Amino acid sequence: WAISPEGQSLGPIYHAYQAPTVNGVELSHPELLDVNLIDYNFIWAGENKTAFVDKFTNEIANAENLKQ
Repeated sequence: WAISPEGQSLGPIYHAYQAPTVNGVELSHPELLDVNLIDYNFIWAGENKTAFVDKFTNEIANAENLKQ
């Protein structure tokens, strides 16, 4: 059912952003110019990777309240 035209036509309804594999099905992705993008500094993020991983490991992954 997932590869039927009817199944792939559900994409736009549920905002499932993938390209259909069946001809004649409406595309479910938005226009690229309408998408809000994040101004992401890859160099800064790479330079601070260790701090991010350490913080995640120490504060989030080990948080007792998240292990329930």
